[in-house]
Amino acid sequence: MRFKRRKKPVKLANRLKRHEIQLRIIAREVEKIQGDIFFVAENINVFLDRIDEYRQFLDTRSRERMDIVREVFANVNDSLDYISVLITRVKDLELFLVK
Repeated sequence: MRFKRRKKPVKLANRLKRHEIQLRIIAREVEKIQGDIFFVAENINVFLDRIDEYRQFLDTRSRERMDIVREVFANVNDSLDYISVLITRVKDLELFLVK
């Protein structure tokens, strides 16, 4: 019958300190991601307001107005792409935490 060795308190303390440092790093990353998400959400709200404004002009086929609408939709699509990148980063952090 084999006896398991008990880990020394120093090793346990070092391991706990490492985990604490890793959790602090992860917390900083999550805060950055949350800030980015709030920034993008604000931009999307601005874009939606602009879309509502430009929707009034859609009845006319003015080339200039249509270009503006296309630009707004392009900006919204860019923001949505950025959000998907942020979501991927959050999922990666979740996987890291599970390990």
